[in-house]
Amino acid sequence: MSSTDTRSIYTGQAYAESRPTWHEEDSPWKAKQILEILKRNNINPRKIVDVGCGAGGVLQSTVEGLAPGARGEGFDIAPYAISKAQQKSDPSLNFRCADFSNSDYAEYDLLLCIDVFEHVEDYIGFLRKIRGKSKYFVFHIPLDMNAKGILRNHHMKERREVGHLHYFDFKTALSTLQDTGYEVIDHFYTRKPTNNLLTKTITATEHVLAALTDRHFAVKVLGGVSLLVLGRASE
Repeated sequence: MSSTDTRSIYTGQAYAESRPTWHEEDSPWKAKQILEILKRNNINPRKIVDVGCGAGGVLQSTVEGLAPGARGEGFDIAPYAISKAQQKSDPSLNFRCADFSNSDYAEYDLLLCIDVFEHVEDYIGFLRKIRGKSKYFVFHIPLDMNAKGILRNHHMKERREVGHLHYFDFKTALSTLQDTGYEVIDHFYTRKPTNNLLTKTITATEHVLAALTDRHFAVKVLGGVSLLVLGRASE
């Protein structure tokens, strides 16, 4: 896959045609996780930017959950996603079709990077570029590296269907942020709610395995979770 191809997945029509909602149905749940980690660390941002905002639902739901007066800006390289985001009538939101990492924008109180950098070819360079542009950062990182997922080739399915170029487990996700100049303030696992019987069975099995060993080991074996991380630029 060439450098041009990795970006054209999102700037072209194929991804939009296969996912016309651009995953916006997950937005309220993702925003709930973001608001929880902010609340438990007493962080009340006023100026928020969502890098790789997609159709804008996560940013909208996050801003709605903050104190009155909060404002949000969203950036994405995908014209289709931004066209959907710009249909929102909320005056506290603004969306731009641009590559935030290569632009000189004002500093923010909070930068959201939700299910984004696993799609970026030079993810190390990307994380270093955005580091100085906000006081706080929230990252949501899929943990594709787990025993069950590898045995079932789930990571290759994610590469083929949604464009994951890089794969992480708990330790490599945190190490990536620390190695690119971030201090980790808080983190927790997230699992998207579902009525799928297999997922419910895996979740129940994880609880049993976690009770017998620990949660990290259970996630290493069974997967199906992401990692939410609150951080700031290291001194």
